[in-house]
Amino acid sequence: GHDILLNGQPINLRTTHDGGEFPLTGYPSMDVAAWRKIIETCKAYGLNGMRFHSWCPPEAAFAAADELGFYLQPECGMWNAIDPGSPMAQRLEDETARMAKAYGNHPSFVMLSPSNEPKGNYGQVTPKWAADWYKKDNRRIYSAGTGWGNPFQLTGGAQYASMPIRGTQAWFGRDYANSVANDPIPVVSHEIGQWCAYPDFSVMNKFTGYLRPGNYDIFRDLADQHGLLPWNKLFAWASGRYQLQCYKEDIEANLRTPNLAGFQMLDLHDYLGQGTALIGVLDAFWQSKGYASAEEFRHFAGPVVPLARLANRTFTTADTLESEVELYNFGREPIAKGVPYWQIVDAKGHAVAAGEWSARDLPLGKNIPLGHISADLSQLAAPAAYRLVVGVRNAQDITAQNDWNIWLYPAAIDDAPPADVKLARSWPEARAALADGGAVLLLPSAADLDPNLCPPMQREPVFWNREMNPKFDGMLGLVCDTASPALAKFPTQINCDWQWTQIVNGVRSVNLNGVTHDLRPIVWAIDDWNRNWRLGVIYECKVGEGRLLVSAIDLQNGRGGPVLAQLRRSIYDYVASNAFNPSLTLTPDDADKMFATGNPPAAAPAATVPGMDVNNPNSDVYEGPRAPAQ
Repeated sequence: GHDILLNGQPINLRTTHDGGEFPLTGYPSMDVAAWRKIIETCKAYGLNGMRFHSWCPPEAAFAAADELGFYLQPECGMWNAIDPGSPMAQRLEDETARMAKAYGNHPSFVMLSPSNEPKGNYGQVTPKWAADWYKKDNRRIYSAGTGWGNPFQLTGGAQYASMPIRGTQAWFGRDYANSVANDPIPVVSHEIGQWCAYPDFSVMNKFTGYLRPGNYDIFRDLADQHGLLPWNKLFAWASGRYQLQCYKEDIEANLRTPNLAGFQMLDLHDYLGQGTALIGVLDAFWQSKGYASAEEFRHFAGPVVPLARLANRTFTTADTLESEVELYNFGREPIAKGVPYWQIVDAKGHAVAAGEWSARDLPLGKNIPLGHISADLSQLAAPAAYRLVVGVRNAQDITAQNDWNIWLYPAAIDDAPPADVKLARSWPEARAALADGGAVLLLPSAADLDPNLCPPMQREPVFWNREMNPKFDGMLGLVCDTASPALAKFPTQINCDWQWTQIVNGVRSVNLNGVTHDLRPIVWAIDDWNRNWRLGVIYECKVGEGRLLVSAIDLQNGRGGPVLAQLRRSIYDYVASNAFNPSLTLTPDDADKMFATGNPPAAAPAATVPGMDVNNPNSDVYEGPRAPAQ
């Protein structure tokens, strides 16, 4: 059926990826201690296995995995076309035999895939290969290939499938049930995650061996040119916290999905094999980047995870928080006399609402119902940030706990504009008003923002990396000055979270490259490290005798609901107050450089890496028609 069984017991896979990159030596480690350290790190973050992308690890990896109870899926050293009767089809048979002979008795060797994303007419080869080898050697199960989603991967003779069951459509309490409901064999989701975080350039000091960080040299120089280098640690941390929230949504969607046998991340650590894919919460050396602890990650990626099907993250005091709660339990054994509970916790850690359900024995498996939350929010303080906490405890201690950030706003928010503040809808209008002195709130128009220089923000971070996919929309998160009185009435942390994504999606940030680096936004958009533009979302300065606050977010668009209404109220109250006194002064001519209707810097093409253009026939990654070889 849908389950992978080990000794008759259903297991669920929570695995990461390894591409064979060892930056200090240039070759895979051959000693058990090194692999033991890697595997112990993966287990600390809640994972129970590893997929080896188009290669097979050495004996030491199997030995360490045997010791630690860790599941391995090697691949047969292939990433190519596998056509019937071809030399590669024969190589697949030969390599499988060699791997089975060398490593077949290792209990950690539970799965085998022929290839990452095979090409050609592999459907005529790999399903039969999987069926034949299972008859010859049933110590493990076999797939017809890692990735893709062809029907013959499910029906052609393989015992499990690795398929791209992923995407944001299952976030926020939903799942992928419709994608796997009728699959006849277990399915593991392929390469989930791939959300990027901004690099912390201090990692360059770790490259003391074979591989040199020349790519980081380029990114750091770009950051320095644009005055962003002093903000490196903050950008790395804030983008990492945003990345972490995306990983939480990805993984929880997988754990909620009935009949899904687990996931294969790409990747728990940064990947160096194609472009610069800074997709890990760990760096390329399997070490923490400092923004995601193992304990926090394990809350949503461990063997026992409470799950709330929480569709909304923003509420008003007129709302009732409703959510079904279930348990993912693949611990060592069922939980005896577990007591499920929930709490709404404020910023100081105090429970402001709580409940629990009756004690019961909780079996192993997925989608184990715990109860329904119905919490009246009318008596809670607003605006404020809270956390919904769900857990299971027994007589001894808390067995498992998970939590979700939520935000509460007043049911009615005054939207009256501030008196004595000029509200401008274009830069020429704002410039004229500033000449008269006083306070001006500018909501730039589309005509103010050059589309070549002012990229739109989006709900998710950059996916995989832009060198392999040269497109420069999006962002890596936000950095918010939580001490600014402009945000005093808008609950936020330093980093982007789900209350922000509702109101910044599709909004163009303002390119500040043309003005002094002393201009520090109240809210930054973090640009892709391949480009490193200075991007403002909310910022302030004096222009001549006038005081200017710019919000790239249209505070009056009427589509942001209570989140936008609360941000509008916070900014309105600030610009109307005596606290609105920006420290930085620009001349009108300097201020012009921020806007297309003024005197912007010359348009610059998006940064590209030579040889990595998917549309260029001379590119290393071009897959279109080519001229015959000369």
